[in-house]
Amino acid sequence: MVTEAANQPPDGKLSADTDELEKYSKLIEFTKTRWTPDSALAAAIALVCMATAALLWSTKVPETNISLTAETESLQGSLTQAWRVDAPFQSGFLHMERLSNVQAPNLGLNVNQSRGDTWLRLEGGTISLQSLQVSKGALLEMSSGKDEVSLYFSLQPISGTITIVGKGLLTAGASSGEVSLKRSYDLPVPEILEFAADDPRGVPSRLTVHHPGRWNFGEVPIGALSFTYEQGLGAGESKLTSGAKSGFIRFDDTSWPKFEISENELLAIHGTENAEVEMRSAEPLIHVTLNGQVKDIRVGHAGATKRLAPSYLEYLYERKALALFWGAVVFGWGVLWGVRKTIFR
Repeated sequence: MVTEAANQPPDGKLSADTDELEKYSKLIEFTKTRWTPDSALAAAIALVCMATAALLWSTKVPETNISLTAETESLQGSLTQAWRVDAPFQSGFLHMERLSNVQAPNLGLNVNQSRGDTWLRLEGGTISLQSLQVSKGALLEMSSGKDEVSLYFSLQPISGTITIVGKGLLTAGASSGEVSLKRSYDLPVPEILEFAADDPRGVPSRLTVHHPGRWNFGEVPIGALSFTYEQGLGAGESKLTSGAKSGFIRFDDTSWPKFEISENELLAIHGTENAEVEMRSAEPLIHVTLNGQVKDIRVGHAGATKRLAPSYLEYLYERKALALFWGAVVFGWGVLWGVRKTIFR
């Protein structure tokens, strides 16, 4: 076309051909790469913005606020501080095992031995667990069934007092299977029995209350709460089982719907020391409520548990809307500026 335009006399066709050449020249120039000094920076900013958004979407917050309500037949948790509960149980039948010290002078009971194998059984009259003290760091395990509640304590010492009034039978032994004392009682005024387990590190100390009626522990200082326990199947085999029967978890940091707890679903919550955990009777089960900040929530079935927690993006959307808005503005500007500088040059 250039040769043709040069050999043609100057007329209107030459002018048209020149204009067409100029258009092609501009198109060719437009397609050439023209990296500017800030093109690499623009591309980097765009990539950083997109990577940050993906990270916020996929990464879960390390702590979240929840509200939990559950009905369970068993639970366990570690105590973050010394715990004392007053007059939680009143019954006509109480059984204790793995004690090191039991004192009830007016009933002829005085056992103090370091092995921690002492047991006792009280049947009849009105028996009240007047007080129970558990040291910090103890592991509390609890189970509830028809007409009885059992508490197991290990790792740290426990102590307490029991008041007895009315007619009944006391049986006790210094070791398992041995009966050291068996006598009837008829107490017109309350008699106090003191007990302690000084070093329950091996087999846990056990306290079982039969026909306990309604009871309430109030707030319990637990740092890790689990509804999961290991069930023996015999011949050295076992499986993880859950005592949870029903309930729900509400995530207060997001607009998620309530998570329904299925029966026998494995459930464990860690980092509950800053939350309020309360326990009371829900015959024949245990009613548990938890409100506050926790660190980790695991649910599921054996071998397939998952962590429940909102992502940083969901948390920011619900709790830090203003910060998220300005962050989105900066993100949008960064991506658009980066695209413009690297593609539309």
